[in-house]
Amino acid sequence: MTAFPSTFAEIAKVIISRLSGLSSRVDFVCDTYRHPSIKDIERTSRSAVVGGFIVSGRDQRRPKEFHKALRSESFKTSFLVFLSEEWARNEYAPFLNDRCLYFGLEDKCYRFTSDQETVSRIEIGDLACKHEEADTRIIWHLHHIAQHTEDSQNVVIRCSDTDVLVILLNYAGKYSLNVWMDVRLSSSNNRRYIEVNKLGSVLGQSICDALPAVHAFTGCDYTAACVCKGKVRPFSLVEKSTLFQKEFAALGESQEVTPETESTIESFVCAMYGKPGLCDVESVRYSIFRTKFAPTDEAQPLGKIKGADATLLPPSKPVKHQKLLRTNLVSYIWRHAHKAVPLELDPTENGWLEDDGYFKLKWFSGPQLPTDIERVLSESVDEPDDTDEVELEIDDIDGDDEDCSNTD
Repeated sequence: MTAFPSTFAEIAKVIISRLSGLSSRVDFVCDTYRHPSIKDIERTSRSAVVGGFIVSGRDQRRPKEFHKALRSESFKTSFLVFLSEEWARNEYAPFLNDRCLYFGLEDKCYRFTSDQETVSRIEIGDLACKHEEADTRIIWHLHHIAQHTEDSQNVVIRCSDTDVLVILLNYAGKYSLNVWMDVRLSSSNNRRYIEVNKLGSVLGQSICDALPAVHAFTGCDYTAACVCKGKVRPFSLVEKSTLFQKEFAALGESQEVTPETESTIESFVCAMYGKPGLCDVESVRYSIFRTKFAPTDEAQPLGKIKGADATLLPPSKPVKHQKLLRTNLVSYIWRHAHKAVPLELDPTENGWLEDDGYFKLKWFSGPQLPTDIERVLSESVDEPDDTDEVELEIDDIDGDDEDCSNTD
């Protein structure tokens, strides 16, 4: 929408008129905002506003900067609640006509229908859920559609989100529906339809099963990416290795990450950083460090250390382990999106820490430095030999002692 009406009632009419013109059944699903959430970091990076504008009535005028208001969690929540109540008014009956609108909001789902004169809004218990993200709630509704419609029905997902495409590909072969994804914008002349079933068949079920974990491990809304590694090279590595496909497909199937899976993913990280012959990330870190920052002049052993960039190195074992735990949790949510409660794992046991009601990343557990380095650093610090003498000198500064020669 490029031109927004001035009041919220008029905005509600524009939205429902567009939705009702799409199909005989339209599912309108929304995000739910909870705290703590594993999306806390991503929302903070997008400068999401916690407080803000509240919709209090249908004749209320919208904020002038509507897109800025949409950054507020409270505004989006109150706006969606307003729509769910506003569309129940009988004046919206002509918009619905013989169509059926499912509105997934927070833990509930409402079905709107009309008989030309009155609107009926019924809460659908079968679609009640605990999904936080619309990304997975789409699958929950797709699962419902597959159970209540005939085979080979066309289902179009209007969304431009890589996460959604990855999840849909994982479910591509599980439903006898023709699933399409409608992406981008007509106004920019880049609007396209992706035939998800056909794309899934070309990629193969093995790769589709591995995709959720591969996408989560290489960076998504919940997890950090490896600097400068992107998606193309990691995907090509998975594409060429049935072992990588198998172990990535195992992530998210259960609450545990097996030692075999962790070892294989470590080999994947080594290959991703250009060392396919190695299977230990610490060896890769040392090899890359030596290649880039080894001294060229023996008289200046630390000559190139000043320009050392730690982001060029792969994650260490402790960091990689926590990253793998987060990948497993995110993959678990995506692989169980067809359930009413997709998240059954505890984030604080899978790579996150809770701090003041919000989740932040747990980068590693254990000591930050090897004990040998800590010992060298501690020995390099000059400490006074006599603590009592230091205390005496401080007392002299505060007193009237005439001999202040040692107070420095």
